[in-house]
Amino acid sequence: MSKKSKTEPIAVLALNPSLDISYEVTQLLDDQKVPSMNTRYEPGGNGINVSETLSRLDIPVNCSCIIAGHVGEFVLQLLQYELHDLHYLSVEGESRINTIIMQRSPQGQCEVDGSGPDVPETVLEEIEESFMKACNSGFGIMSGSVPPGVPDDTYGRLAKKIREQGGKAVVDAYGTLLEKSLDSKPFLLRVNQYALEMYTRKKLRKLDEVVAITRQFQQDHNLNHVCVTFGEYGALLLDSKYSYVCTPPKTHIRSTVGSGDALLAGLVATYASGGDSATALKLGVACGTATTTHAGTGLCNRDEVDRLMEELEVKRLDS
Repeated sequence: MSKKSKTEPIAVLALNPSLDISYEVTQLLDDQKVPSMNTRYEPGGNGINVSETLSRLDIPVNCSCIIAGHVGEFVLQLLQYELHDLHYLSVEGESRINTIIMQRSPQGQCEVDGSGPDVPETVLEEIEESFMKACNSGFGIMSGSVPPGVPDDTYGRLAKKIREQGGKAVVDAYGTLLEKSLDSKPFLLRVNQYALEMYTRKKLRKLDEVVAITRQFQQDHNLNHVCVTFGEYGALLLDSKYSYVCTPPKTHIRSTVGSGDALLAGLVATYASGGDSATALKLGVACGTATTTHAGTGLCNRDEVDRLMEELEVKRLDS
């Protein structure tokens, strides 16, 4: 993908941004204080991560978000050099704080997510209007959790509106948000293995099982594209004709937070630039893999992604 490629408009709805605080510790001990060897403060939330990754790929993106209180103001300060087309509305309360603890021995990662501020109906309507206008006939991305006061059919309702105005809806969700978005037939749906297992109520162990279940899921809901991320196999992407898989190279994983968001950004960046599904998956996995090499919620950069693009291979699973 050329840095100068013309792209369709891309809009991101980030209803629940966060301040992500991450700590690196040697080991957590019961009833004892442990020192942090590295503490990071970063803007977070799925929609924010997607927007930042697109920006780092030199892809123009409009992000509409809701912030609250002093925490929200801090998030905006952190974002001022990252996002150049950011529209936000303020509500009472405080934006959520998410905490990530990365333990070195034994290696592990714990995450605690906040819930976010209550969002009045009038504010929700205004931010949705901003998002829909920015999306126009391009791509509208809805990703992650929603704060209190936001109906769980919001993604599905907006996805239908995007389709009706000639755009392409992209949904990355789980639970009820996922279930209530399926009838809207989004252009692209991204789920992880756990979310797919929760929805299908089946434990997926092997690649061929994941492919079969995902294809059935896609056909049942008449979806254009479905991407599933699943552990050691990397990611699977299905379009109307073919199934593709891309397995990332072995890397030193520092944190997995934000990797799925970065992958989604790579997928949309390619489709918005006129690329095909194989190229989309390759860029997505490059973005996601590069993100895992950063601590906390640090995201990939363009140079890392370009290097990985030379290493990765995408395999088509259909004859």
